[in-house]
This record gives sequence, C-alpha cells and structure tokens, in this order.
Amino acid sequence: MPRILHIEDVAALREMIQCYLELQGFEVTGVGSGEAGIQALEESEYDGIVLDHHLPGISGERVLGWVMVHRPYLVPRVVITTGGLASPALEAKLASFTVPVLNKPFLLEELLLQLTRMTVPRRARLDSNTGMAAPSGL
Repeated sequence: MPRILHIEDVAALREMIQCYLELQGFEVTGVGSGEAGIQALEESEYDGIVLDHHLPGISGERVLGWVMVHRPYLVPRVVITTGGLASPALEAKLASFTVPVLNKPFLLEELLLQLTRMTVPRRARLDSNTGMAAPSGL
C-alpha cells in the first residue's frame, strides 16, 4: 500500500482528501503545516507527497526545497496543490519546480491519477488477464 504524506493547512480539505485516498488504497498521513511535514519526512518514509503551495510558516516552496536536499528521490513523486495561479510570475515559478501542479478546486480523480502514476510500479498497473496496461494508465 503506497504511503502518502499530505501537507495541507485547511483541515476540512486535508481530511476529505485523506478519506478519498484511503478508500483508493493509499495509506495517508495528513499534517497541517510545512514544519509538521518536514518533521514527518524526518521520522518516516513515504512513497509520495501532496504539498499545498500556500502554507503558513514554512511555505510549500520551502518544503519542496527541503525535499530536494534531504529526500531528492521523492521529488518526482511530489504533487503541488495551489489555490490558483494569481500571476504570471507565480505560474512561472510553479512550472520551474518540474512537478505536477493541481489548481484548486481540482477533481479528486486528477490527484489519484498523478499519485498512481508516481507510486504504483508499472507491473502492478498491468491488467492481470491480458498483461496490457489498464485503461487511463491506472
């Protein structure tokens, strides 16, 4: 079961996404701040990270910087969520991270697709009857 760290300061959103992902077969640890996210990463191993860009205190951008230095193997398995691209400068900055960015509100299925692509080995995504890739890459 893939382990996901979800760093989101809006408790209701964090809990809803955690519940959805758990129903889809993920083990999810939800935390409400960048500081708590870094602490969780120091204490446990994760297969992927869902990271809110706009966090109080240590921002999502700074958490991603920490991941790049201390857990670089996780960088390709980060999904950034953001409340919207308010300016071309912010859009350019997010694009420079080279990780998927989902703008809120987003479909939960979009997040599921990103996490599945990142965390489930290709072999596990093959249909057991035909040996061919499952529809939609799942």
